[in-house]
Amino acid sequence: MQKQITALQGQINGLQTQINQTQNTATSTLANLDNQLGELVSQQTTLRSQLTQIQVNVAQAPSGGQLVQPAVPSTTPSSPKRVTDALIALLVGLVLGIGLALLRERLDDRIRTKDELEGIAGNLPSLGLIPVVAEWRDRKKPFLISSVHPKSPPAEAYRGLRTSIQFVSLDKTIKTLQITSPAAADGKTTTAANLAVTMAESGRSVVLVGCDLRRPRTHEFFDLPNNVGFTSVLVGDARLEDALRSVPDYESLTILPSGPVPPNPSELLGSVKAREVFNRLAGVADIVILDSAPVLPVTDATVLASQVDAVLLVVAAGTTIRKDVARSVEVLGRVDAPVAGYVLNGASEADCYVYYRYGDQYGYGYKTRGEPRGGTGSNGNGNARWKGAVTSRDMEPDSSSDLGVSPGANGVTEKIVRDV
Repeated sequence: MQKQITALQGQINGLQTQINQTQNTATSTLANLDNQLGELVSQQTTLRSQLTQIQVNVAQAPSGGQLVQPAVPSTTPSSPKRVTDALIALLVGLVLGIGLALLRERLDDRIRTKDELEGIAGNLPSLGLIPVVAEWRDRKKPFLISSVHPKSPPAEAYRGLRTSIQFVSLDKTIKTLQITSPAAADGKTTTAANLAVTMAESGRSVVLVGCDLRRPRTHEFFDLPNNVGFTSVLVGDARLEDALRSVPDYESLTILPSGPVPPNPSELLGSVKAREVFNRLAGVADIVILDSAPVLPVTDATVLASQVDAVLLVVAAGTTIRKDVARSVEVLGRVDAPVAGYVLNGASEADCYVYYRYGDQYGYGYKTRGEPRGGTGSNGNGNARWKGAVTSRDMEPDSSSDLGVSPGANGVTEKIVRDV
């Protein structure tokens, strides 16, 4: 028994020795592991600090970038959106168009339609609406549409103007008719020349006097010289009968050119001598048409207005300024000028609808039996000068005799010369 106890005690002691050794070994191993763990944690902390510093440097760099998430292509396009873009473009275009139209309407001060002119001219009646002469391309060269194309809508419009003046003369006899305009290039000389031709075609004896002593052009429409004329008579350099010029194929039409340009036009037009000339011409002719200077640039028109029976104001559509029309009416009113009415020159087809529609219906074309060869006249300036031109003898009678207009006799030029 004692042996067994000793043996067991020996085993227990042996095991205790192993236990002690194992504990010592574990303690040493744990200490080593703790040291290794501390070193690893220290290295990790250092690496994290370096990583943070690098990230800060990259973020502060100008071209720095960082991939946050890989790009994924979209399955539906973001642009163009056709329907949306079309609606936006339509809306923007509409707004811009309306804005530009309103801006142009506000900034554009030119007369364009008869209604606009009526709103400015006040109580003045409209005596004529002359359409645009499409054949007249070079405005620097005279073009007498009433002679070159007597059956065209513009020529018919001038005949309508003639009829309107005849109706006005029923209440008040018009022997001297002044034609003027607010400014230059409004078509006053063109109106005067065509009106003189249409009146001569009706058989009336007509004298057309060039009273624009600043920029005379009356003689150019009839291809006549201007070395002797109205101013020559006023200063005593020529007799009236020597200054008068007849027009071939228009026996009842006589032209008194303006003559040399004087240094004092207003004084000459307001002189007693000028009044005597007008009276003498009115005594032997049915009507005397005076082509005067514009109203606003100079005082010639207002000086002349006190010596005539009626004044015709010519306004050009698309050219004449509204305030110029109002100013001209005011200036003429100050001198009690007998303004009979106005003429809208170059009117739109909408305003002249009657001439275009009924002219086509009744066969008013540009081909006439008396049209000059080449259609532009033999003198090269667009006038039927005057060979082959249609005259009053080639045309059907109009209604002038029904209005109480006495037809002039042939040889009216000789009658004027004889009587003066």
